[in-house]
Amino acid sequence: NKTDNKSIPREQIYDKLILELDNYYNKNLPILQTSKLMNIYLINNLGRLGCITSNSFDFKLKTCYNCDYNPNESVYLSNIIDKSRPKLIKSQIYNIVYKKILINYMTAKNELSNDTLIKISILMALKRLFCSYRPPCLKNDTILYTYLSTCLKDHSREVRLLVSKILPLFLISNDDDKDNSDDQLKNDFDKVLTLADSVRLSPETSYIFEAVIMIWGELASVTELNDTLYLMLNPLVQFMGSNDEFRSNMAFHQLRLVASTKDLT
Repeated sequence: NKTDNKSIPREQIYDKLILELDNYYNKNLPILQTSKLMNIYLINNLGRLGCITSNSFDFKLKTCYNCDYNPNESVYLSNIIDKSRPKLIKSQIYNIVYKKILINYMTAKNELSNDTLIKISILMALKRLFCSYRPPCLKNDTILYTYLSTCLKDHSREVRLLVSKILPLFLISNDDDKDNSDDQLKNDFDKVLTLADSVRLSPETSYIFEAVIMIWGELASVTELNDTLYLMLNPLVQFMGSNDEFRSNMAFHQLRLVASTKDLT
């Protein structure tokens, strides 16, 4: 009955979706010991559920207003993501979608868990969730911090670059939030900068620096015009003076993007 369906609160519909996803997950345990395609399908749906439950998914266009966008010099991350978005840990999807299923994927130890496509799916799901919900505090979520740290050093370029897209989402928040008694923004700021600054230049780490430069650019782009911004810009200025032409040009490109997000020339 269409009338009855319309009268069902959205929260109840979302609860049913979460329950169905949980049942699907439980029926196919142990995870990562079934087909790769089935695991990718499940992980991708975890991220999409965040879009749906946050009411940011357009079913006609099959896109999310928060995470399906093409950044350019006029539309950027800070223009899209709501600083006052609800916390993931207080959402109805936290316990099953994140804490139960995604955490298990991030901590799984077998051959398929090291598959590049699985890692990309996990990072894409995290990015979708964090675009619609404020991420968990990195100080408290050591599993998430360790996973992002490991992926930053991954040999897959796409995996590394996805980390650079996720980290700025931790800093997009209202620092005057009344529900910020745990100093989450300060803690996340410290953790994100520690992670971005953790890679030291050497022949063994040279492949990582494209992602590192992008991280500093992304962080600077979401930072307000204050003293903190200069802290973000300093590494980019240093990379501009590099003897490596690729790094120098990339740092310059990131500075141009930062300037465009601040309406500066």
